[in-house]
Amino acid sequence: MRDTNPSIPARPASPGRDLPTAPSGRPREATAHSRPEDSKLIVGSNIRLKGEIAACDVLVVEGEVEAAMTSRQLEIARSGVFKGNCEVATAEIHGRFEGDLTARDVLRVQSTGQVKGRIRYGTLEVAGGGQISGDIDTVEAAEAAEAAKSAKPAKPPVDVATQAAPQVAEAGE
Repeated sequence: MRDTNPSIPARPASPGRDLPTAPSGRPREATAHSRPEDSKLIVGSNIRLKGEIAACDVLVVEGEVEAAMTSRQLEIARSGVFKGNCEVATAEIHGRFEGDLTARDVLRVQSTGQVKGRIRYGTLEVAGGGQISGDIDTVEAAEAAEAAKSAKPAKPPVDVATQAAPQVAEAGE
């Protein structure tokens, strides 16, 4: 016997309704990076989320997210918008991303995708029509540049009080 609450209307059954869907709207197939035991957060199309996202393996954005996040996988649907800082292994962008994005393994920008900001990637795949703009570099090159920057010896500060004043010869000496 099924327990029902009369104050909550029953959801009409629709084929495939409870199956996760890809940004294209088709049922989502398991990707090489997703596992059944992954913790997954799906931000629906009419949802706005703001804050910090933690302990999330896979984030699927169909609505709007303004956040800082470190995760394994980011998927932004065609209707989705992510603004903020994100560090992931893989990112697949069908919608919009604005901010700092590091995709250590792969960044895929699909034909409807737009990525703007400080972008770091392991491998970059941009489909025809996809847009990417800003400060763009590979993870490896960005890390090498940071290491070189921090390895440069700093010039010692000049102590004006101990410097000898230049001597000027007076005329007639």
